[in-house]
Amino acid sequence: MSCTWRGRIIHHAWCAKNYRCHVARKCSRSGCKDQPTMTLTYQYGRALVWMDDLVEEVDPHGYDLCDRHGERLTVPTGWRLEDRRNRFRVVVPNRLAG
Repeated sequence: MSCTWRGRIIHHAWCAKNYRCHVARKCSRSGCKDQPTMTLTYQYGRALVWMDDLVEEVDPHGYDLCDRHGERLTVPTGWRLEDRRNRFRVVVPNRLAG
């Protein structure tokens, strides 16, 4: 992984030790460069998968997913997916009743 510092591309491991750099997070799916919007975690023993809003801190046991990959996700047979994302829908009526 690499990041930029003062306009130059440098190796992230060196940068993380010497400077507090921030690397933009990407979707965990291989080859995808989209920004993640959700975090997937699971518990193997309970055959349970959780989909949460994107967590602030990177978790080594979680997977950040973009909208495209998160919405297409399917869990193995016998597993349960719990979508715990906080999605609000605002409904604006076209006309007021009355």
